[in-house]
Amino acid sequence: YFIIKKMKNREPVVERPAPVIKPFIDPGISLEEGIDLLEEDFHTRKITDEAFYVRAGDLIREYYEKVHKFPALEQTTREVIAEVHKTTSSQAHINRVRDILRECDLVKFARMETSGEKMNDMLTNLRRFADSVLKEDEHLILAMKTRHEMAMRKLLEETEETT
Repeated sequence: YFIIKKMKNREPVVERPAPVIKPFIDPGISLEEGIDLLEEDFHTRKITDEAFYVRAGDLIREYYEKVHKFPALEQTTREVIAEVHKTTSSQAHINRVRDILRECDLVKFARMETSGEKMNDMLTNLRRFADSVLKEDEHLILAMKTRHEMAMRKLLEETEETT
């Protein structure tokens, strides 16, 4: 009787689900792949002119959100540029970001006329942006990767300790 009663009052064993180990997603690679996809969609005409410029601006904004941790997708171009000033001392870099985002804004909001030549120029400017920002932020991305790997390692260790 006591054995049965003790077994009924015992805490149920709850199995923890295996931890989800997420791979590190390099924001530099994401930026470059995004530019490649935008270029492919442009050349195959799978994208409208306005959508092209929306995605071009979003690529830059997403990069800054991931690497520099400010809400660039929710900010105006002026606010993004103010934040970019805090991340770099390169005036050429700041000017490139400002020029790209302003052109995107002109197409989105002022319905500026576009052309295949202007869109090719935008792709060139996006690639130049990627080249310069990835060199400048290489140490930040490496630190992000290291923090991610340490967090995943800790998660695995905690899981092993409880099993």
